[in-house]
Amino acid sequence: MSSKPVFSRSGKDETFLEMALVISKRATCTRTQQGALLVDSRGFVVSLGYNGSPSGMKHCEWDESAHHSKVMCVKHDQCMCLHAEMNAIINAARHASIRDELVLYSTSSPCCQCMKAIIQAGVKRIVYAEEYHDDFARELAKEAGVEMVHLPHPKTAEGRRTYAKS
Repeated sequence: MSSKPVFSRSGKDETFLEMALVISKRATCTRTQQGALLVDSRGFVVSLGYNGSPSGMKHCEWDESAHHSKVMCVKHDQCMCLHAEMNAIINAARHASIRDELVLYSTSSPCCQCMKAIIQAGVKRIVYAEEYHDDFARELAKEAGVEMVHLPHPKTAEGRRTYAKS
């Protein structure tokens, strides 16, 4: 009598979301660590990104007294760091890997600037672990027909800086 071994296999969404969480630990932003990856319709990772300074530029340094980065980071729109979603799209474009029916897996829901790039890149679905509140980004996604799936993950805050209040 032979018996098959018992094992569990996580689904695609859970697996790719966990990969985004792992990638986020490479982020150089001092405020938060975010990660994202683009996956094609066949389930292949096309590109990945994390938030941080543009290539070749110095990384953020936290200013304790001012409570923001010492390097051009006063407001959200004046931060030198690229967002994880934007980096994933740019990295895919640099390597000519943009394809149809892409899914973006991200540690958080995107801001409106990233959402515009996501729509333009042809992403049809976004799966994210934590909520970043940006109503305009949600309106853009709805109008463009981009499905947004909030999939809380048990490892969201494990070893990384998040938007969540401690």
